Amino acid sequence: MSEDVNGRFDLRRLRSGTDLRGVASGSAAEIQLTPGRAKQAAVGFARWLDLSKGESQNRPLVAVGRDSRLMGVELAQAVREGLASEGLRVLDVGVSTTPALFMITQHPRFQCDAAVMVTASHMPPKYNGLKFITQTGSLESDDLESLLKQTDSPEMVDKRTVGLYVNEKTDLRSVDFTPYYLDGLTAQVTRSLGANRPLSGLHVVVDASGGGGGFYARWLESLGADVGGSVNLEPDGMFTAHPPNPEDEGAIQALSSATIAARADLGVILDADCDRAALVAADGSPLWRERLIALCADIIIRETPGATIVTDSVTSPALRDFIERRGGILRRFKRGYKNVINECKRLNEAGIPCPLAIETSGHAAFSDNRFLDDGMTLATRLIIEAVKMKREGKELADIAADLARPLESREWRIPTRDARRGTESLETMRRWIEEHPDAGYVLAETAEGVRAERTDGWFLLRASLHEPTMVWNAFSDTEGGVARMLGDLKEILHL
Repeated sequence: MSEDVNGRFDLRRLRSGTDLRGVASGSAAEIQLTPGRAKQAAVGFARWLDLSKGESQNRPLVAVGRDSRLMGVELAQAVREGLASEGLRVLDVGVSTTPALFMITQHPRFQCDAAVMVTASHMPPKYNGLKFITQTGSLESDDLESLLKQTDSPEMVDKRTVGLYVNEKTDLRSVDFTPYYLDGLTAQVTRSLGANRPLSGLHVVVDASGGGGGFYARWLESLGADVGGSVNLEPDGMFTAHPPNPEDEGAIQALSSATIAARADLGVILDADCDRAALVAADGSPLWRERLIALCADIIIRETPGATIVTDSVTSPALRDFIERRGGILRRFKRGYKNVINECKRLNEAGIPCPLAIETSGHAAFSDNRFLDDGMTLATRLIIEAVKMKREGKELADIAADLARPLESREWRIPTRDARRGTESLETMRRWIEEHPDAGYVLAETAEGVRAERTDGWFLLRASLHEPTMVWNAFSDTEGGVARMLGDLKEILHL
């Protein structure tokens, strides 16, 4: 952990991937992300933007939005003040979503140069954070480090705000960008299904998790869908119903129960800032993780025969077989939505058709949507398919009926003292597998960590992206198979 710089709090302490996150409410001893530190980060972003804009003489216009979580109002205000104190023009969009904050940088009416989203995504309510966005997407790791270097300067002192919260072209001090964002989703639906109440006949339960995406249910209803039984649509910074996380077992169970109770065709759950989604079928069975990937892959490969689908590293041989049966190619890459998206971009630039980058977490980015990971775009694509299938007397879940699912699975997070210990553990595991072929494991290709497959299952051991932790994911097709692999892991690494 970094020391303070020039007597100031070092914002590197809050670094989480390419975002900043920390405890923002609670006791004074707990709080990490204060309004002052948010302002400090915003000043750093403003200075980084100034260095990045080249010869342009225009003052950058930056949109600032937030989700529903605690301290969002105060932190967003501090961000606006920090940006304006550097002379930037600032547009307040209020409660919003991360995908909408990216789209406001693309929209011809607003032409924002950048955006800052105040959110900690799926984390508990006491946390909050900052996501920095430019016209090419969220920052890369090197970009964030360059931004943070701008906050190391001894002249990082509180300054009187001198910038204007106004877009000079539109003379707007604030704007509700949601209708503009929804225009793009509406166009997507009407292109596929027509313009006259295209979602009529489909019943969808939406669970917005108390985040910023409750408007999605109202939008579906405006296009003819029945959204009766939808829950948690109003912003709730405490997330009292369940964690705002499409990967959370309790959240998925709550959506399943709501979908069954409403006798709906489908359920959709969004995280707090709506860059991720998961679904459940009419019978309440989850359409998430590999089943979600399978649904999307099937649709994409029909649209682009032979397409490559990029996923994170924790996907199975069964998913590979599913994709290959449809004529596609599975490309596993490092965990982390930016890693998966960047690999998808790289393949396209190399001439390899790659329309989709998707993680088991529910992050999904389509090439025809500017590689934006957007939970509502993901859900809308699947809702369009659900309408088509219902007209044929089928269900969306039927697409993934031939995806084999493991009998057992487990994830174990193993704390490590430092990165060196993690590297040593990986080398020990790799060497043991090579030296003990009689154990039944075969090393498999992987973009990170150690992946071992056997006739009845497989596991992946890798370093966490954000924590001093090793993550072990195991899957087995036989009863007791995960326990046997866990026993081997403990013995090999002396755990």
